[in-house]
Amino acid sequence: MTRRRDRNDEHEAHDEHEAVEDLDTRETHDDPDDRPWGAAAPVVTDEGIYGTLPDRQRVFREYQRQERPWRDTWVRLAGMAFAVIAGLWLVLLSASEATSEEAARPALESIMDTMTGLPDLLELHAEEITITGGDVAVPGYPLDVTIPDAAVVDGPERWREVILEESSALLYAEGPDALAGDAGAEGAGTFSTSGGTKLLMSNLTQARHDSVSFLLWPLGVVALAAAAAIAVGGSSFGRFTALGLATAAAGVPSVALGLLSWAIVLFVGSDGSALAETGHEIAADLARVPLTNGVTFIVVGLVVAIAARVAGVFFPAPRRSIVQPAVEE
Repeated sequence: MTRRRDRNDEHEAHDEHEAVEDLDTRETHDDPDDRPWGAAAPVVTDEGIYGTLPDRQRVFREYQRQERPWRDTWVRLAGMAFAVIAGLWLVLLSASEATSEEAARPALESIMDTMTGLPDLLELHAEEITITGGDVAVPGYPLDVTIPDAAVVDGPERWREVILEESSALLYAEGPDALAGDAGAEGAGTFSTSGGTKLLMSNLTQARHDSVSFLLWPLGVVALAAAAAIAVGGSSFGRFTALGLATAAAGVPSVALGLLSWAIVLFVGSDGSALAETGHEIAADLARVPLTNGVTFIVVGLVVAIAARVAGVFFPAPRRSIVQPAVEE
């Protein structure tokens, strides 16, 4: 009996030794991050821990995913929706800014000043303008505008300012169709100086501004709703990381539009005339609007995402302890 008991003790010791070696080998050769979560649990004894305890943050993240499995999908879908809608909103905002009265009217004044040679025209008819009573129309000028009687005595510089102000207001309201005679004639090629100038003027109008501005409010509300969904569905600083990346993605279409506009301006070039040079400069300035807005969104989005990522490292989310009832034996 004693000999049989000794043999059983030897077998049990041998089995325990093999189990410990197997755990040590598994600890040495297996990366716990490469194994499925919870696939291999460590053995805790009075003599020590055999195996590798799971990473606490990894366990907590997995617990969160199991607790709310829809969270990651919700944040991804909301982020994609925000990137698309905010990207479209930013493109329309850039077009609205480029066609606004504050941006369009100075451009139209430059075009009309160069196209008509207004300083020389006023100098040529200065005497006629001075001796004519009442409001005076400038002979040969292609728009139906006049110099008010009160401004006639102020001289050519004031006449020029008044004419250009009235011209830009008229063109912004009616477009190039307000031009009279050959200045508004049809049939010029798009890539010709006159055709390109008319195309530019036709886009710098109140009607075009209203058409692109109409969708700003609805798209803005939907974009804000998507951003709120990211904030609600995300956790800790991760929500700001997702929102920052989505914001950076929203800036890409505007940057692409600005670069495309620049490429078109460079491709068309200039024939060297004063009107072509003026139109070229105005088109280049307008192309900077979406480019600037897009770069701003990308930079701000990346800054927010990186800052949130760094903050998440230094200020990790509080861990929940998963307490299981003890089993009495």
